Amino acid sequence: MGAFGELLAELRQAANLGQGALARRAGVDPSSISRFEAGTRNPDREMVERLAEALGVDAATRDRLLAAAGHRPHDALSLTEDKVVRDLALFLNDQAVPGEVRERLRGLVRAALSLADGTPR
Repeated sequence: MGAFGELLAELRQAANLGQGALARRAGVDPSSISRFEAGTRNPDREMVERLAEALGVDAATRDRLLAAAGHRPHDALSLTEDKVVRDLALFLNDQAVPGEVRERLRGLVRAALSLADGTPR
């Protein structure tokens, strides 16, 4: 089961819905819900939106579902619009910067992300 499938199953169960009931609410075949949860099929953005609506989740949870399915959340900044992210990407891809320096910076970024969301990287 992938990240999206696990999250979908968790939210469906929290809403006290079976796969068939969620499928009816979302207007999709029940086998699709089964495949999403098993991780054998990844939903497109429109389907994630329909599932979020059918589950009655808030905007933050909808964005978690979108991200888990590999889609950009509604509230995400465009990476090309964020100067810090753009500069960091350029620096990390600059072959003139010694590899050791780039790897140390990657480690610092991983540590900052781990602190921010509590997930070891």
